[in-house]
Amino acid sequence: MPGNTDIKVDTASIASIAAAIPKEDLVDAQYDVDCSAATTDVLLILSTQRSGSTLLADLMRRSKLCLPHEYFQPYHYLPLLADRWGCIENGLLDKQAYLDNLFRFRTFPNGWLGINLHGVHLETFARFGDFSRGLNMHYVHLQRKDLISQAVSYEIASQTGQWSSFFEGSGEARYNFRSVKKRLRFIEEQNAAIQAYLAERVEPCHTIYYEDLIAAPAATLQAIAGADIEVPPLRSEALKKQAGSINQDWVERFSARYSGNQRRAR
Repeated sequence: MPGNTDIKVDTASIASIAAAIPKEDLVDAQYDVDCSAATTDVLLILSTQRSGSTLLADLMRRSKLCLPHEYFQPYHYLPLLADRWGCIENGLLDKQAYLDNLFRFRTFPNGWLGINLHGVHLETFARFGDFSRGLNMHYVHLQRKDLISQAVSYEIASQTGQWSSFFEGSGEARYNFRSVKKRLRFIEEQNAAIQAYLAERVEPCHTIYYEDLIAAPAATLQAIAGADIEVPPLRSEALKKQAGSINQDWVERFSARYSGNQRRAR
């Protein structure tokens, strides 16, 4: 754990953050529901950008299993929630108050709390210490088999700001080999950090793939839950698939050059 566990919150930016996040996003206040249920189980989804974690979270919510979100993403979601829940004092996060409200407002009636944790969020998560005592912890590592497609999707979303179909895109994405390669390396580094995190704790973990979630959502979700649950259609009417012809074009362009570079390096 980092030596300094304080988490600074830029309160001046919270208004602009709130304005940029659509109401359909699962972080919205409409999804803060106090069910008066004690938290018994925590589902930790360890993921990376554009791995399908938003889709999985929406599917879990509609299956009434839990409501995972990036609660420990320090740039937007954590400050937004901390402000709403009154957990900021003198520019610093009251971590215990944040956890108390997280358990209160985001635990489902069945006692399950879901957390979507990208590899890059692990450092912030560690600053909260071990809050898992007395709770049943469930670990899922969500990955994509096709990392190049993931890196391309990540770069396009980063340029346009359209992180899901809820977000309005701004501008046209421009292909750049080095930028996509940088995204690819970042994804690989995060997956390695997640694997190290799990190995350090010797925790059993379900590894699931985005491609399998798309092909067999019911089987994938039931494997995570450890029980039969009623699984709705893969996508809600609001959450649409984003990948299009531009993604495939970029994948082909990147793959051709990347493959050529690898052959020359041998």
